[in-house]
Amino acid sequence: MLPLLPLDFETYYSDSYNLNNSTSYQEYILSPQFKIHGLAVYYPDGKREFRRDADVLLHELQSVYGNNLENVCIIMHNAMFDAAILKYKFNIIPPCIHDTMLMAKYLYGVDVKVSLKELAERCHLPAKLDLEFSKGKRELTAAEFAELRTYAINDVVITRELYGHIVPKILPEELEIINHTVQCFLRDAVKINKELLQLARHELCTQLINELGEIHPEEVSSDRQFAQLLSGALAETNRALAMKPGKNGMIPAISKNDPEMQNMLSDPDPLVRELVKARLLVKSKAQLQSRINYLIGTANLTGGTLPVFLKYHHAQTGRFAGGNGLNLQNLPVPGRSPVQILNDTARKIRQAIHAPAGYVFVAVDAAQIEARVLAWLTGEETLNTAFAAGKDIYSEFATDVFHEPAGHPRDSTPTEQRKGLLRKIGKTAILGLGYNMGVERFAEQLKSFIASSELCRSERELAALAYKIVHSYRAKYNNISTFWNRLEKAFRESICKQQHVRIGMLEISSNSEATWLQLASRRELIYRDCEIRPSEFQEITFYNTSGECESRIIEQQSIQYRNSTSLYGGKLTENVVQAIARDLLVRVILECEKAGIPIVLHIHDEVIACVPEVQAEQAMEKMIQIWRTVPQWAEGLVLDAEGVIGTNLAELK
Repeated sequence: MLPLLPLDFETYYSDSYNLNNSTSYQEYILSPQFKIHGLAVYYPDGKREFRRDADVLLHELQSVYGNNLENVCIIMHNAMFDAAILKYKFNIIPPCIHDTMLMAKYLYGVDVKVSLKELAERCHLPAKLDLEFSKGKRELTAAEFAELRTYAINDVVITRELYGHIVPKILPEELEIINHTVQCFLRDAVKINKELLQLARHELCTQLINELGEIHPEEVSSDRQFAQLLSGALAETNRALAMKPGKNGMIPAISKNDPEMQNMLSDPDPLVRELVKARLLVKSKAQLQSRINYLIGTANLTGGTLPVFLKYHHAQTGRFAGGNGLNLQNLPVPGRSPVQILNDTARKIRQAIHAPAGYVFVAVDAAQIEARVLAWLTGEETLNTAFAAGKDIYSEFATDVFHEPAGHPRDSTPTEQRKGLLRKIGKTAILGLGYNMGVERFAEQLKSFIASSELCRSERELAALAYKIVHSYRAKYNNISTFWNRLEKAFRESICKQQHVRIGMLEISSNSEATWLQLASRRELIYRDCEIRPSEFQEITFYNTSGECESRIIEQQSIQYRNSTSLYGGKLTENVVQAIARDLLVRVILECEKAGIPIVLHIHDEVIACVPEVQAEQAMEKMIQIWRTVPQWAEGLVLDAEGVIGTNLAELK
């Protein structure tokens, strides 16, 4: 076991120059305004010091612990900041970094504040001191530096004691993935093609001007003005603007993803088409240009390297998220927009994120992981066996529902295209109905791609079809729908009786503070401030088998946490499935790293490695093998994966 070495930099900041006002950590650290006041160290023997000559102090540490401090485990609170300073200012990248802020996110959940001050109070550690005295001061007096020394040493003491307090409660693999998350940010394995991004920006702006014609951008960017313009255009042909439910009532359906907006791109009225296209261009252009500008700015700062920033344990399920000015988990995907210039720009953004010369990206994506985990978790052997046999479950389900063949279309004939449409419906059902989605919401999903087909010619027919598919799913996969009810019942019982309840491989326990749901991996989901609300009567609306809307008054006692978020069996099942999928992803990342395959980015259920081109095929084969190998705690789960090799992110999609 490596000795522990807590480190903490103290730097200049002011009202205008601080992390909150910076787009990214690299922008803050590589700014001309950046200045290090000193570095605090807590040595393994208990000695603590704070030194102004951080470069000299680090050289001394290197002489003891290695050039990259590889013979010690670095402890930091918010390591993305302090470790980035080590990298950018001193060319030091420690291979082992444990971040107490990220450890606290794991241990206490997403609802607890994880600043050092808050955690010191929670864990009854020495109180964090005030740094206000140094704000805006690039040069410190002797007295101010002495006060800063006291502040900084107190911080590393809190950090070291906090680490000792929480590390026994952290699973070993979580410490490893915390370190991996920090290392992703420090690696230089992902590059940026600045010239391609500049071209993309120029083409986007030029095309926008040409496409808009006489339409002013502000007319279509404002929701109110655009709704008025579109309403007027539709009124010319005696049509009304489509509406949808909002937080405070019905609102115009004018978001770019609303099916009504997508359909109006091919409207017979040229004015309607032009207005909708202009709206999509203007709204998408701002988002795309923001991403392009971020990448160009980062390339200018880092010499062409993209720091891969991922938020560890960010969601309720423990899944990762993007941040630091760019969400790599949600880059635009070419081909999804009905406007060509937006697809072209999305493609260039992905092309601009590339591997170094002589290297390639290897991406391996888990196949249908949520549907597979759901089948395993709920004991739905019909589905689990189908996965094990390699069957096309989307086509099988659609064939059962429609009593006609479904499958991949072999050509463009109407018969084959219908088979493909039915398979798409089956896919939407298998991937969407496992968490108790209702008929109305499923009808909205279907509406985006079957509303104009012969399968349904009216809203009523669409609702009737959705009813048929939803209830066919629940009947065919009865163990899944039964599990929703069992899980909700167990969750309620644990809250009401404040006791331990087991349901299959899950364990639920509650006290007055929170409810913990332990997975088979031993990681826990934390729901704070859970309560069973008093019984109340509520009117619900639903579709019947004929596609007619009905209503009914029901009495219910809802489960709430965070004082307002509702929980029910389907939602809890979704949380559990996504959490298990996350734990499987973590295992794959760590196993790949142990096999010498560096994972430089992961997006949802896809891991991306960067390897020498000559090793790509071998690496992909190994990565797929790792994905298909289930851990001991998931015995019986059937996993599969597929891979692709490319020099940039566009070639991976």
